[in-house]
Amino acid sequence: MSRNLASTYSPKLFCETYNPDLQSRLMIVKSIAELSMIDGCPKLGDVSLAYGIEGAREWLKCHLLKVNCFVGAKLKLTDEQLIDLSDQIACEYPYLNIAELCCFFGRWKSRCRLTPVGGKKLTPSSK
Repeated sequence: MSRNLASTYSPKLFCETYNPDLQSRLMIVKSIAELSMIDGCPKLGDVSLAYGIEGAREWLKCHLLKVNCFVGAKLKLTDEQLIDLSDQIACEYPYLNIAELCCFFGRWKSRCRLTPVGGKKLTPSSK
């Protein structure tokens, strides 16, 4: 899959095709498990193999920034925090496909709120 991915999409085209707008569009599925069965959808590990960890990191960073901006956190993630979080996700969840991750990020946005705990910080909602 990673060879096919690299020959079909440049890193820039991949990020444009699987952009953060998918976060909202994929939330309509009843279960993220439905998305795991999409045939031919690249997995995060495929992205890392095709474009290196830097490619996976850049894709994840744009999605994490969308979540961070959406929830209106006063303290935004620093570049270093974005890199660390992106690398951790890429290393821990290479088996998740891109659609699953987009849906997860979309649902994360809908369940997050700001809660004062020593300042403003992102916490999951108890909905």
